Parts: sequence; structure tokens; C-alpha cells
Amino acid sequence: MQYQPGIHIAIVSDSTHIPGAQSPFQDDQDLLKELQDRRASVEIIDWREAGINWQKFDAIFISSTWDIPSYGEEFMHWIRTCNADKKRTINDGQLICDNVIKSRYLSRLIQYFGHQPGASAAITPSCFIALKASAEDSTNALGNHNLTSLCRELAMADPANWENRPVVMKPIVSADGNNTFLYHPSLVNSESAIPDSTLIAEEEAEQVFQQLLRHSSRGIILQPYIKAVEEGEYCLVFLHDRFSHAIQKKGGFKNHSIRERRYIPEDKLPAGMLSFGKEIIQYMQQLYHATALTRTRIDFLHSNHQTVLCELECTEPNTNLQSLPEATRKMVTRNYAQAIYEQAIRLKMESNSY
Repeated sequence: MQYQPGIHIAIVSDSTHIPGAQSPFQDDQDLLKELQDRRASVEIIDWREAGINWQKFDAIFISSTWDIPSYGEEFMHWIRTCNADKKRTINDGQLICDNVIKSRYLSRLIQYFGHQPGASAAITPSCFIALKASAEDSTNALGNHNLTSLCRELAMADPANWENRPVVMKPIVSADGNNTFLYHPSLVNSESAIPDSTLIAEEEAEQVFQQLLRHSSRGIILQPYIKAVEEGEYCLVFLHDRFSHAIQKKGGFKNHSIRERRYIPEDKLPAGMLSFGKEIIQYMQQLYHATALTRTRIDFLHSNHQTVLCELECTEPNTNLQSLPEATRKMVTRNYAQAIYEQAIRLKMESNSY
């Protein structure tokens, strides 16, 4: 591709990860340099910074806005504002909002791919609960249930997935295990690799459940605990519809240490995982449009010949570039920048054709 001067791109972060802040995100700075090498005008900006004219940008790349759980409704309003006069966000604005509200995309994936425990590929079973039902968010009203009766009903309706299983609770708008809890009395003092410190007892669990419902604007998710998390999540990154790279996190519930993530070559991925990832990308393209996705991360668990999707991250996925070997990181960073650049050009050309 011949580089076009005059393209104006915003790389959007939060106040903690912009240059000069507490923890500047190296991937954003590497991306900025690569885009500048392509003759683009590029800025790294906190999305909540006042006084920014977002309409001046040809493309706004949502990169490391990791404070979204604290400002979910504000963020989605901001996304709509950025796209008010034309499409300019990377990824697609509607897709981003549906991804922030996890019940929306998970319910669609469950409906399309299923969640059966015997299948070679499946989506994590999920129950979406709110104080008031929302068809748009695919949430059900709590009604007369409490946590105990709700878990009992789930186990009766789908024993293969829910019966005698620990239950994970978290807000529908959440990230990085914040406000994520694990409840199952029989696991305390068991031989499971789950530390007792992550478990909550029945009385506390009910209090946490009610508290999450009151304070989570979109409701909460209940999911059966999947033991394969103790072996570590696989994180597969795609640029457009092409597989880029993969890493594996260290095993453990709520283990988010970046230093303990390791690069996994494509040929070392569990059988069927990559093809399942590609099917998910294709489905999302059909659901939205062919260029809706530019950067995506899909998190999987794998055990007993089954691959299970944990998370489809289309908003601000950490692509884990710093976990890659140096030569691989340089190649991936170039490809990453090229994908963002191509989509920015596409957005600019689309706006010029109106």
C-alpha cells in the first residue's frame, strides 16, 4: 500500500496509560511510531480528557481504555458521540458497545454456537440477571429469586453445566477480574487449586450478589466455574480476520500477571482452537459487517479435547506484544500498525464518499 499523507489518527487510552502517566502502555507507543513511519499524524489521548475535538480525527483507535468498568455508560455515550457524523472508531462503534455489555455478545454466541459440555467447541454457559429485564441486553429480572434459589434452578434446568459446580459472579460491564467472586461452599478446604482466599461462603455470597445487582448498571453474570482455568487461558489475537499470535496466561482463578504470560506458536495451539476462533470472527463479521473488526482477542480454555470461549474482547484488548519474543514482536507490531492504518484509510475514504 502506498502511504497517504494527512491521515489523522487518535490512539485512545486512559489517564493511567498515556505517555507521562503512571504506567504508560508500551504497545501504544510502539504503534504510534509505526504509524508515524507511515506518514500518519498520530496522538495518544485519554478518552476522558476535556476539550478534545474528536471530529477532527479520521480514525479513533480504542486501544487501552481500561477504566471502562468505572465509566461504562459515559464511555458508550462517548463512542456514539465520536461516530455521530460518520464512522471513525476502530473497532465499529455499535460492536464496541455490544462488547462492553457482555450479555449482548455472549447471548448471541451461545445461541449460535451452543454451550453443551460434550461439544468439541462451546461458549461458557452464562446467566444474565438484572433488577429489571432488558431485551436489548438479554438480561432477565431477578424476580423473587435469591442466589441460592437461582443456582438451584440453573442446576435443575441444565445439570451437566451447573449441578454441583462453583459459580462465578461478576458485573456485566467488567474487566480483569474486578468485582469477580467465586461461590461454592463445598470447595473450601478441598484439594482444588483454587485458593481459599478467592472463595466466599454462602451468607457472604448472598450479600455480594445483592450488592452487585444494586451497583451494576447493566446487571450481573453467573457462570459455572471451569476447572481448566487452573491450566491457564489461551489468548488468540486477530487483525481483521487473520490470526496474528497467541499467548497463554499462567493458570489460576483471577491470575492476571503479565510477566507470567508465555508466547504460544500457532502449531502448538490445541487442536481445533484456531479454527473455532476463525469461525467466531466470521460470525461477528456476518452479524455486523465485513470491516467491523480490526483488532480482536479471543480467550479460550481447553481441557478434555474441548475448547471453551471465555471472552471475546473487541473493545480494548491487551494484545500482549511485550510477551512475544523480540523478532516476533517486531513483526507483529508492524502487522498491527498496518491493520490500523488500512482501516483508518478505509474510514477516511468512506467519509469522503458521502
